[in-house]
Amino acid sequence: MEFENWQVSSTMRELVRQENVKHELSLLAAQQEKVRKYQVYYVKTIELLYFFYICCYIISFFFF
Repeated sequence: MEFENWQVSSTMRELVRQENVKHELSLLAAQQEKVRKYQVYYVKTIELLYFFYICCYIISFFFF
């Protein structure tokens, strides 16, 4: 490993590892939040399409 070549102490290795874990978890949380926003947007879009579909069906049923 690079740490062994640099002769870094085990304490420093652990600190770097912990910081890497924190960074990865923050990236994962940001990614999950973005996915959640897209899922909400997708559901709202589908609901809107269903609403228009129902409206068109009702209009065609009564007027044609």
